[in-house]
Amino acid sequence: MRNLLFLFVIFTITFSGCARSAQQYVAQAKSKYDAQDFKGAIFDYSKAIAKDPGLPEAYYSRGIAKRTFRKNCVGIYFTPKSNTVQPKNQSSTSSVEKLFPFCMGEIDDYTRAIGLNPAYADAYFSRGLAEIDFGLLDSACIDLKKAGSLGNEEAQDLILLNCR
Repeated sequence: MRNLLFLFVIFTITFSGCARSAQQYVAQAKSKYDAQDFKGAIFDYSKAIAKDPGLPEAYYSRGIAKRTFRKNCVGIYFTPKSNTVQPKNQSSTSSVEKLFPFCMGEIDDYTRAIGLNPAYADAYFSRGLAEIDFGLLDSACIDLKKAGSLGNEEAQDLILLNCR
């Protein structure tokens, strides 16, 4: 019995220091994003959110990682003529189907960040960009105007290009 208690104490001490905080997962995700490991970054931002669902930065940054992954690695774009979302290269359809879960939820992530911080100008701007990509121009214009009113200077150019 003493041996079991001793092993339990050693095990608890050893592994209690291994638990990471949400902020540590965010930092790790940023490093992976900078190294262009977008899937790894998305995964670590998800871990941060699981640890602390009240971090608007984690939702926003996961949305950015999904956008970058979608654009650079998979190339999923909205096709206005057919009103569908398709890969840039039609021959890559099977790989897109496998990777699509990493792209889903980009707009939802920005929405969650905004819900946690209603003054998050960059989240409104990024959600507007995603909405443009997916052909949701009315929603995009609303978000871009909100981003501009909150001080995002890049929003004005996109408003002039996409909004009436």
